[in-house]
Amino acid sequence: MAKLRIARRALAESAFTVFVLGPLIVGGFWWVLEPTLTRAAGWTRAAAAELSAMDLTAVGLALVAALLAAGLPSALRETFSIRTPDAALDSLPVAPGWRFVLLALTQAARNAPVFFAIWLGFGLLAEVSGGIAPSPALLGLALLETAFLQIVGGMVALRVGLFASGRLLAAGAGLLGLAAAVRSYPAALWASAPLAPLATYFGNLLGDALGRSAGPVGGLGGWPAQAGTALAALALAAALYARWREEDRERAEQALSQRRRLLAGLERRIPPRFGRPAAALFVRDLRLTLRGFAPSTTVSIALAALFVTGGFLSGQRLEEAWRAPAAQIGVSLACLSLSALAPLLLVRQLPFHWLELSSGAAPEALWTAKNLLALAVSAPAAAIGLALGPTLGLQGADLAIFAARLGLCWLTVGTMIGLLSFEIAASPILGLLLGGLVSMALCAFYALPEHWPIGVFLYAYLMHALKERAEQTTARLGAQE
Repeated sequence: MAKLRIARRALAESAFTVFVLGPLIVGGFWWVLEPTLTRAAGWTRAAAAELSAMDLTAVGLALVAALLAAGLPSALRETFSIRTPDAALDSLPVAPGWRFVLLALTQAARNAPVFFAIWLGFGLLAEVSGGIAPSPALLGLALLETAFLQIVGGMVALRVGLFASGRLLAAGAGLLGLAAAVRSYPAALWASAPLAPLATYFGNLLGDALGRSAGPVGGLGGWPAQAGTALAALALAAALYARWREEDRERAEQALSQRRRLLAGLERRIPPRFGRPAAALFVRDLRLTLRGFAPSTTVSIALAALFVTGGFLSGQRLEEAWRAPAAQIGVSLACLSLSALAPLLLVRQLPFHWLELSSGAAPEALWTAKNLLALAVSAPAAAIGLALGPTLGLQGADLAIFAARLGLCWLTVGTMIGLLSFEIAASPILGLLLGGLVSMALCAFYALPEHWPIGVFLYAYLMHALKERAEQTTARLGAQE
C-alpha cells in the first residue's frame, strides 16, 4: 500500500505532464511525421526487402542492449533502496519475497513508457509498410522479461565491478559490436546468452512491421522462448536478491555515487573569468539536471526533439529560400525548451537556497551559474541542427552562414532564459512564455538576411538591462533570506 501511495502521489504531481503535455507531444510528433512517413512508404518497402533475417536480429540485439543500459541505474537504486522514497520500508517487517515482488513490479512500471513508445513506433512502421503491428499482450511479456534482466544485470555488474569508470561503456560497446557481428556471423548471437530470445523477438516484431513473410531465427523469438527466458530470469533475480542484497548494499551506494563524480574536475576547465564560485554552482546544477532533478526534464527533451524534427521536416516542404529559416526557428524553439530547465530547476532549489547564501557566493555567481547551465543544456540542440544543415542542401558559404545564425540563436535564447531564471522563479511558466516570445522574436530577426543586425542590436541592449536586473534580483533574494 505504501508503494502504491508513493506512486499515486508522484502521478498526481505530474498529472499535467502525463495527461496534457504527453498527449500533446505524441500528437505533435504524429502531425509532423505522418506526411513524411506516408511519402517514405515506397522507400521503406524497398529498404525492407534488402534486409536479411540477421540484420533484423542485430537491430533487436542493439535495442535490448539500449534497454538494459537505460534501466541499470534505476534497477540498482530500487534493488538496494538507495535514495528512493520507499527506503523507509526497510525498517518494516516485510518479507524479502514480497519486497522482491514490489521491486519487479516497480521496475516493470518504469519500463512501461519506453515499451509504449516501442509499440507506437512499430505501429507507425507497420502502417507505412503495410505490415503487422505488434500485440500489446506479447509486448507485456517482453516488458516483464526486460525488467527481470535489468535486475539481474544490475546485481551481476555490481558484483563483478563493472560500475567502475569506463567499464560500463566498454561493456555497452562490446554488446553493440556483438550486434554488428551477428549480421555476418549468426552463431555470434549465442554469445549474448539470455539476451538472444528477447533480441530475436524484437527482430521478429521489426520483420512483421516491415511486412516480411517470416521473422528471423525461427521460433527462438516466439512466446514459449520468451516465457521460458522470463521465468529463468525471474528465478535468478529472486535468488540473487535474497543472497546479495544485504551483502552488496554498501558497494551499491559507492557505485551510484560514481555518477556524481562523472563531472569531477569540470570546475577547473571552466574559464577563470566566470569565477570559481559560479563554476562550482554550474557543475552542481548540471549534475542535478543530468540526474533529472527537475520533473520536467523528460518533457523538455521530448519537446526539443519535436521542434528540431518539425523545423527540418517542414522546411523540406517549403521553397528553397525558406528551408533554412524554418529549420533555424525549429532549433531555436528546441534551445528554448532545453534552456527552460534552468528556471525550472531553480524552482526546486529555492527551498534550499540558504545553502548557497551561506557559502558566501556573490549574487553575480548565482545568476552566472544559471546562465551557463541554460547554455550547456541547450547546446546539443544547436549541435544537432548544425549536423543536419547539409540535409537542407546547404554547402560552403551558405552552410557557414546557417551555422553562424544557429550560434546566434543558441546564444540569445540560452543567455536570456538563464538571466531571467531568478526573475521568473515565482511564476516560471508565465515567465518562460514572455521570455520565449522575446527571444524567438530576436531569432526571427536573425533568420532574415537583411534585418539580422537589428536583432543583434536589440539583443545587446536587452542583455545589458537583464544583467543589471539579475544582479539586483539575486541580491534582493539574499537580503530577504
